[in-house]
Amino acid sequence: MAAAESAFYRSRADGSALGRVPLMGRSPGSRGLLHAPMRVFGSYAAVFVYDGTGRYRDERGVRAAVGAGDLILVFPEIAHAYGPERGGTWSEIFVAFQGPVFDLWRRLGVLDPARPIHRVRGVASWRQRLEAAWGFAAEAEPMAAVCAVQSSLAELLGTRAARGRRPPDWLAEARAALDGVATIREPDWGELAARCHVSYETFRKRFAEWVGLSPARYRDRRVVERAARLLEASWSHEAIAEACGFADAFHFSRRFKAVMGIAPREWRARVGRG
Repeated sequence: MAAAESAFYRSRADGSALGRVPLMGRSPGSRGLLHAPMRVFGSYAAVFVYDGTGRYRDERGVRAAVGAGDLILVFPEIAHAYGPERGGTWSEIFVAFQGPVFDLWRRLGVLDPARPIHRVRGVASWRQRLEAAWGFAAEAEPMAAVCAVQSSLAELLGTRAARGRRPPDWLAEARAALDGVATIREPDWGELAARCHVSYETFRKRFAEWVGLSPARYRDRRVVERAARLLEASWSHEAIAEACGFADAFHFSRRFKAVMGIAPREWRARVGRG
């Protein structure tokens, strides 16, 4: 599918005990809903704007400018409208999600109706990662789909404890180091913590607090995302396993499914259908 085309995916009709992910999509050049009457969506949703500018408004009186790098959170019962100014367009990726686990997140304040707009750094990187994470969630088993959306939202939003505080100075360096890890082999965590001038226990806890994933899980996701790009480039499972440091093709397939919720062959087939 050409990058400029819209794409919409619906998940399986059934759900899990945690919830379900009924819909995701990509909409470049969207005219939005800003000038239409405010609507009630009936589900949670996250909308990541990766190009263009516009505005958000809702019945609670929240009004905000929106641009590339902003994440809009939609709540089931809150009437709202968002989109570019009249005559303009913007580009977005979105996912709808619902269920008791997200209701719990709301009660804990992780999903907060008073803060529907969140600024995200690294627009191009997040666009790629969310297209991958939310795209497979529409076809994964219900439990895996919900966990995938939870994982991406946790990383986007951080935890409640982190709110209102300044991230540690070493966090950006640590993330950059793990973003650059090419293989699944364990890095020297003690050496990385020492580079950040903290103990490993402090490094592990503070990283998870701010990023929403442990350092090891963050590393796994980055490597598996690299593997997904190699699948899209038609590499064999054996070649990907060697390039990404997996013991063999079986080890690669098992770890890929654990992170992405879908087997590599199913991922390749979905990309092929796209």
